[in-house]
Amino acid sequence: MGIEFLEIVGLVTIIYGIVIWKKQKLDWVYGYNLRKVRQEDIKGYTKSMGMVSIVFGSFTLLLAMFKIFNNGYYQSIGIVLWFVGLIISYVLNVKTQKKYHVGRFV
Repeated sequence: MGIEFLEIVGLVTIIYGIVIWKKQKLDWVYGYNLRKVRQEDIKGYTKSMGMVSIVFGSFTLLLAMFKIFNNGYYQSIGIVLWFVGLIISYVLNVKTQKKYHVGRFV
């Protein structure tokens, strides 16, 4: 059994989040954020958005681990946990956007 698609997506998403956070790659998040986030907020914003990606990637890896089991019950648990991670990531994303964006949040 080789590397599965979900494992690749999870790992890439985690690495993407780490790079956004540690290298403060604001332009990797959304292009329009370059003018929507104040210069003094870039460190906090990129850390928070990096964490959003890391959380989502971690839950995607968790889903991949639960898919290893051929039991439908465990796979269902993995899918439910992935949706929980998706909701957590979405809520963290919205909170970050509201906190750091200058002007109206859309």
